[in-house]
Amino acid sequence: MAMCLVRTDLYRHATSAAAQKQLRMDTVELMCKAVAHFAASVHILHNDNHEGNILVTVKDDKVFSVELIDWGMPSTFSVSRRRDRGGSACLVFRDLEEVVNY
Repeated sequence: MAMCLVRTDLYRHATSAAAQKQLRMDTVELMCKAVAHFAASVHILHNDNHEGNILVTVKDDKVFSVELIDWGMPSTFSVSRRRDRGGSACLVFRDLEEVVNY
């Protein structure tokens, strides 16, 4: 069952703050990949990217997958032949550390 990361047993029972931070970083990395996938495949940009808008599925003591929620009004964009904005896996966040410490 998908739920917010901080409500999962995996997160709540993590052995240290560093372990929790790693789980958040793993979650944000998966979120960035999901955002990039939607942007590249259907040209819709999820424009409210933060941990509160991600549901995670935990499997084998890892964050296995994420679902993006709270889409609001999607933004559309066109892809340039030069270099599109999808060059960064996250499109919005360039530094996972910055997001995790938000």
